[in-house]
Amino acid sequence: MRRIFAVIFLAVLLYVIYFPLKKEDPRLVVYISIDQMRYDYLERFKDQFSESGFNLLVKKGAVFTNCNFEHYCTLTAPGHAALGTGCYAGKSGITGNSWYDIQNNHSGYCVDDKNYTGLAGEKAGAKSAEQLIISTLGDELKIKNPQSKVFGISSKDRAAILMTGKKADAAFWFNKENGEYISSTYYLNIMPEWVTKYNQWGFSDFYFDRQWNKLLAENAYQNCTEDDFPYEDEPGGMGRTFPHPLNAGMDKPGEIYYSNLLYSPFGDELTIKFCKTLIENEDLGDDSNTDLLCISLSCTDYIGHAWGPDSHEMLDMQVRLDRMLQQFFQYLDKEIGMRHMVIVLTADHGVAPIPEVSLKNGIEAGRIQPARPGDRDQAGPFS
Repeated sequence: MRRIFAVIFLAVLLYVIYFPLKKEDPRLVVYISIDQMRYDYLERFKDQFSESGFNLLVKKGAVFTNCNFEHYCTLTAPGHAALGTGCYAGKSGITGNSWYDIQNNHSGYCVDDKNYTGLAGEKAGAKSAEQLIISTLGDELKIKNPQSKVFGISSKDRAAILMTGKKADAAFWFNKENGEYISSTYYLNIMPEWVTKYNQWGFSDFYFDRQWNKLLAENAYQNCTEDDFPYEDEPGGMGRTFPHPLNAGMDKPGEIYYSNLLYSPFGDELTIKFCKTLIENEDLGDDSNTDLLCISLSCTDYIGHAWGPDSHEMLDMQVRLDRMLQQFFQYLDKEIGMRHMVIVLTADHGVAPIPEVSLKNGIEAGRIQPARPGDRDQAGPFS
């Protein structure tokens, strides 16, 4: 088992790109975490990547190829807490996405906090960073210079909050109930006007009648498992094979559709669009005070859980993400200038192959089935 976990840890990547600076602090640090991205994707798919997305960071950045997480278990919350603080759960207090609270005798979620609500009173906004017991990079930046601006953005509340910290100007995340970006009264008293307008524009509804189709020619997927691999999932009625309909036969956008967005590249597309809007409206990188923007892109994680790391969907996701980053980097260069910035790319954890894919490749693997009444006479835990 130790070897299996070691492989997962080695799947974590950390790339830092330092563009030449003029003896001055960077105006903006863009700290990007791609949820569940494995290091080997950069090698496996590099021929399909552009020169100005992932390959830009690999060729012109400082590349750490042996950067490991040495904690269990590698999930979104402890991973982003480690990225934000530089510490594992023993010091950060974030041991998982959820855990059993002995003092209060109930299971608790890592960022739940009944002392706060969403800015419109929504339950999905009842979150805070109070269970994070040490400071983050963003917290220390605010202590050093209160004029610095610190923001966090993700599809997931726990990623946006735990990577960013307690003293951030705000953390925003995607509300799967209505397709809007929300925050908590923990950070803000009222929603910024630009966020309200952004939500009113209804960008998340734009994809309702669209399908997720393959971006590349069919032969580009030949080294993936077959598109109709038997053990893949079918989230939200999207099906096991391409094309994947996002509305799954619904008449109008609803919670299933908004959830389906995250099982497609379009969820990350929305996050990056929101990031650009935030940069423009909060004037990030506009002066000599170093600002920090923490971005967690979640769709790789959702897609990895549903279709697996060897699927057609994963290749297509990474190629589309590469194009998104290419356009985002070009935008940042135009608006702020790369010589005034530091860009960091990392991941909160990797993922193991679907067990049946490992078996197909001659690797001993299986599934542990939960114990049920009458199962004690079964041959063993794997099936």
